[in-house]
Amino acid sequence: MKKAQVSRRIFRVTIGVVITMIVLLAVLGLTGWGMLRGSLARLDGELALPGLRAPVLIERDGKGVPTVRGRYRADTAFGLGYLHAQDRFFQMDLSRRRAAGELAALLGPALVEEDRDSRVHDFRRRARLILDAAPETTRLIMQAYTEGVNSGLEDLGCRPFEYVALRQKPEPWLEEDSVLVLYTMFLLLNLDMGAPEAHWATVQASLPGDLAAYLMAKGNRFDAPIDGSVIPPLPIPLNGPRSGSEVETSPADLNTPDIPGSDTAGSNNWAVSGQRSVHGGALVANDMHLGIRVPNTWYRAVIEWEECQGRSAPGLVAGVTLPGLPAIVAGSNTRVAWGFTNSYGDWLDLVIL
Repeated sequence: MKKAQVSRRIFRVTIGVVITMIVLLAVLGLTGWGMLRGSLARLDGELALPGLRAPVLIERDGKGVPTVRGRYRADTAFGLGYLHAQDRFFQMDLSRRRAAGELAALLGPALVEEDRDSRVHDFRRRARLILDAAPETTRLIMQAYTEGVNSGLEDLGCRPFEYVALRQKPEPWLEEDSVLVLYTMFLLLNLDMGAPEAHWATVQASLPGDLAAYLMAKGNRFDAPIDGSVIPPLPIPLNGPRSGSEVETSPADLNTPDIPGSDTAGSNNWAVSGQRSVHGGALVANDMHLGIRVPNTWYRAVIEWEECQGRSAPGLVAGVTLPGLPAIVAGSNTRVAWGFTNSYGDWLDLVIL
């Protein structure tokens, strides 16, 4: 075969390989784009879904915040569950698995130890017991919410992209999963290592009693217990026996402001009377004490209904929901506004065995 013929054949083969690769990449790209588009929430249209007693209207504002309107309270819970599944199902799935100790089944063996720590509490069984003991009104709302979640999941054109990346299929939502989401919030906000008690024991072992009590005081004049009690200030121990290294203190030192070496955790909440606001309405604000995440922990929504449990009981609540729960966690019902801040209470003790 002549050299020119070989060159032409190599050229044709090369061109064929390049075209084939381009076509394959285009097909893969279009497939990936289609799967991502298919996993997005439905923003318009009309659906006939089993489980609803009356029509439910869902509208979104310019920022995507939904308003769920329905005749019955349970139907609005169905609508909220549908929205949560469409927008945040992977987040919900991680929340229920965290408390139940089922993360490794989705994310791999690296999380087996964390699952073992969670399973000690047997939260899934406890969640079922809580539901069994719940009032009928609560059960109906939880049931409607669960049906809405599963309807929203099934109505996605494609499973959420996280499951595609993990090569997994999302499992249906169960009623007790909503209780597990609450348990996950407990685990998130709970200081479970006993660090304050360990620090207190170290201070007690290293310093005289009065100095140790002063440094680890239970509170000060800035604390405001809800029972109205006052925590008296402790005297500054300027004199007294020393143990270990000497601690020198003088009155001049008391005027030196403390400069923290690093930022520390803190919470705050406050309310302002309507007499002090421009619009005449009261203001309430609080630090929900959670880190900024993607997606955000909270899900803003407005819920409006006409009847609740067979009686006329119009209601409207607006605020933030927690994906996995059929309720407004912090918000307003147009008459009362409420919020939460982590108390950092002393809920445990370390005991030497």
